[in-house]
Amino acid sequence: MKIKANKQFYQCLDSSDKRFVIHNGGTRSGKTYAILQYLIYKALNTDPKEALNFTIVRKFLPSLKDSGYSDFFEILNAWGYYDETNHNKTDLKYKLNGHTFKFLATGDQPDRLRSMKRDILYIIECQELSKEEYRQLNYRTTTQAFFCYNPSMTESWIYDLEDNRAEDVAVFVSTYKDNNFLSAIQKKEIEMLQRTDPEAYRVYGLGLRASTNKGRIYKGWEEINELPEGGVFYAVDFGFFPDPTAIIKVVSANESIYVKELAYSTKMMDEEIIMTLRNAHYMGEPVYCDHNQKQTIEQLKRSGFNAVQGRKGSGSIIEGINFLKRASVFYHKDSKNLHKEYMAYSWKLKRGFDPDDDNAYESFPEDKNNHLLDALRMGYYSHFFVGNKFFVI
Repeated sequence: MKIKANKQFYQCLDSSDKRFVIHNGGTRSGKTYAILQYLIYKALNTDPKEALNFTIVRKFLPSLKDSGYSDFFEILNAWGYYDETNHNKTDLKYKLNGHTFKFLATGDQPDRLRSMKRDILYIIECQELSKEEYRQLNYRTTTQAFFCYNPSMTESWIYDLEDNRAEDVAVFVSTYKDNNFLSAIQKKEIEMLQRTDPEAYRVYGLGLRASTNKGRIYKGWEEINELPEGGVFYAVDFGFFPDPTAIIKVVSANESIYVKELAYSTKMMDEEIIMTLRNAHYMGEPVYCDHNQKQTIEQLKRSGFNAVQGRKGSGSIIEGINFLKRASVFYHKDSKNLHKEYMAYSWKLKRGFDPDDDNAYESFPEDKNNHLLDALRMGYYSHFFVGNKFFVI
């Protein structure tokens, strides 16, 4: 069978003796698809008696279905190997030449993280997973693990594995320029980033790691699986379009705060905000609200919520940021937009300065990547501010 594939397919083929095979780089480089091609090729060319188990992973199920799952079956159909009788659509499994492919979303199926064993593991957009999720998957993988990702993070467990460069680790970097099947229009869209967003082009175009961002505001937060019991409050940062409305639930316990993203959506109506809070098992706790939407605050009050106008004022943003930075913060594993904001929110970069320079930043934040974080800062500032003093939990 003649295979039409990008170079990543052949790099996998040449790395059969490696325990870890890492493909990083820019968007639309074809790495996700090529690795799937290789895994299918391996299954077709391995004795059925070996009965290999493959697990293909991504953090969340919708993303998994849109990428790895759909691409897998596109390849099978293109190569003429799809057989519906081998496809278990309920459990997301497929039998191929005596071997089994299973698809797992760690964020949506956490119970399967510690119960599934495999010979070969493939994690798509591996930077989305926590280090503990990777560890649990790796513990239960006997032969080989493949990873692909865009290097959009300033820090990640995958960097540690990649930088170690042990003898059993193979690392490959690719960009959109390596994708032989990309259209001229798609290439032009990526290259436009050189002008409109140079940092995005650096990461998603050239496949280089995101700047270390010494201006990043919050650091040291940790991901958790569940919120503990404790004191509760909610916070809402109103938006509509293009800015989203952001809603969070916060639990204070064990001298820490635990945060869960409840909503991050554009064009949210008052009724949807009310339903979101009710679905979060609201029990009369304070709901701190952005002061710009007084009419919505009144609607929340009429609907039975303890809606409170969030404390604002001269210097409240900087004061609130500084106070929140002193807190021990944990965020729920499903809070994917909160995680993105946490990683990207930074002080404003001075014009002409290198982001890695120590004196490159202003003393006020960049007004972006901040909707859920604004809700958290405003709610935390309001909840623990009494008179002119802060209560420290």
